[in-house]
Amino acid sequence: MALTVPPQVHVNSKPFDTLLSVPGPLPSLCYANRKTRSECTPLLFLDTEIIVLNVLAVQRLAHYLRTPIRALVILTIYTLVFSPAISWRAHLAHATRVLLAACPTLRHVKIGVPHTVCVRENWGMVEEAEFGFTDVCVLRMRMRKEVVDQMDLCCLIDCKTLETVTLVCHEGERVARSLGSRREVVFMPLIVWVRKNICGGWEAEVDS
Repeated sequence: MALTVPPQVHVNSKPFDTLLSVPGPLPSLCYANRKTRSECTPLLFLDTEIIVLNVLAVQRLAHYLRTPIRALVILTIYTLVFSPAISWRAHLAHATRVLLAACPTLRHVKIGVPHTVCVRENWGMVEEAEFGFTDVCVLRMRMRKEVVDQMDLCCLIDCKTLETVTLVCHEGERVARSLGSRREVVFMPLIVWVRKNICGGWEAEVDS
């Protein structure tokens, strides 16, 4: 019998008893006995992304994971994906901090970035032979530090098992390709770079 594990589990603001019952997506076979379940669940969910769609989902998931009976569930979360709808501003990041603290085995974080943050519009006047001066909008990609400086990522410091932090912006990547820009200027993975450049005082190497 084959076991099918979803590559992604989407979390929104619906109740978790009907939406996210990790390891609910696993077949009932895994509940044959406690030992089988406890051993196989973390391994089966190793490559599964938990995608958090909004701030309310962050709060609900954090509350769900902090319940004592969810101890096994906590050990299955290795990758968290935050949608662009979730703000990483300092005064709005409390719920995110709580969620990260509830995931002791977290290895990968992907942060959705609105394209308005990573793409800058430069307006200027261009002289045309027929129409005189015309307003023209030129799109330019922001540098990675410009994007990260607008976010409070210090809460990632306490994630002891964290291996990668990646900025994700599909619209921004499309614009970057159209401009011939190197996509990694903004979207290359950030690992301990965040700790060194944003929070300071950390001995770490900058990603190359």
